[in-house]
Amino acid sequence: MKPHVPFLLTALLLLAADDAKKEQDKFQGTWKPVSAERNGEKAAPEAVEKLRVLFAGDKLSMKDSDQAAREVATFKLDPAAKIKTIDLMLTSGPEKGKASLGIYAWDGDNLKLCIAKPGSDRPTEFATKTGSEQLLLVLKKEK
Repeated sequence: MKPHVPFLLTALLLLAADDAKKEQDKFQGTWKPVSAERNGEKAAPEAVEKLRVLFAGDKLSMKDSDQAAREVATFKLDPAAKIKTIDLMLTSGPEKGKASLGIYAWDGDNLKLCIAKPGSDRPTEFATKTGSEQLLLVLKKEK
């Protein structure tokens, strides 16, 4: 290998890590769902209204209404992918320890997430279908 190749590879890896960190910073805070859909069916508006999604560092927590937030996963982003990806490692519940793969996109101030059931393939579009076991969330950051 030529002497300059390792330097270039290191520089590219550092740039990719910096991009992922900047992207992770955009996630930080509390988000309110604008809409939610699972298996092709929209969630009831009253259920969506109560839900909050919190990102802190590399942790994702959720809470309903006045309940205390509970950590549900750690997350890792790949903003350089053709369709940006998010990998969740579940830290609670019956699927604890399993990975759930997803995609995300920014739509103005909104964050769109499409997440597959643990053990399923990563979604390829921002839509759910009957039997897909995928969750589609559109979130808006709370002020």
